[in-house]
Amino acid sequence: MLKLVATPIGNLGDITLRALEALREADVIYAEDTRHTLQLLNHFSIKKPLVSCHSYNEQERAAQIVPLLREGQEIVYVSDAGMPGVSDPGAALVGACVENDLPYTVLPGASAVLTAAVLSGLPCAAFSFFGFLPRDGKQRREAIAAIEEVAAQTLPQGYGYEYAGMTREEAGSGGNTTAVIFGLCLLFVYLLLSAQYESYLLPFAVILSVPFGLAGAFIFAKIFDISNNIYLQIALIMLIGLLAKNAILIVEFALDRRKTGMSVFNAAIAGAAARLRPILM
Repeated sequence: MLKLVATPIGNLGDITLRALEALREADVIYAEDTRHTLQLLNHFSIKKPLVSCHSYNEQERAAQIVPLLREGQEIVYVSDAGMPGVSDPGAALVGACVENDLPYTVLPGASAVLTAAVLSGLPCAAFSFFGFLPRDGKQRREAIAAIEEVAAQTLPQGYGYEYAGMTREEAGSGGNTTAVIFGLCLLFVYLLLSAQYESYLLPFAVILSVPFGLAGAFIFAKIFDISNNIYLQIALIMLIGLLAKNAILIVEFALDRRKTGMSVFNAAIAGAAARLRPILM
């Protein structure tokens, strides 16, 4: 049987007796972060095999537990803190059990959502929970607008709310702030390159290299089914720097060839050919 077990959200003494029993009886424990869960198990002198199951590999782990459950193994899943499946991984594991008609259960326990709701002092007969905001900028703004709409309709007189961190900055700014900042940065780069090359056309050779190079990277990722995770994003940031650097070097080399009397087309070909080997390397 699969058991989703709630774990303490701060004080290890909040763990339930049923949770400890399930952890001790488990054949294997799947955890959002094995290092974090190991501290919990060590505190209660529990030694069990640990397998990581986080948001990036949850679907894969869900497929792995199906044959184990069919063999009759006892599997426990815990997130870092609180109830699995609530702003945490766990839903895919339950979905696999439902799809394959396998037994599962949920052991109640600590929950940050319920704790915060009761602590607020507001009537808790009904309340809205939005979880983590989406990472996408447009969806994030829509979620913020939905929160403001629900708050305006449901909060009693005299109650308010506030945002923290980046969300506060995003909520207090217009929806087009990112586009405006990007446009200003692009204009600044264009003016800087125009001053360097003493031309209004040459900067486009540098600026346009970035979107074309990124388009190739996204096509490559799509063909080979590479997920848009943090590793791909870091690679894209590095690629932007490399694209701009090579474009500047190509333009500089082409300008030198142009000064020797070579045509614009031939100078451009010569510049690209000179940088082809370093790019491939």
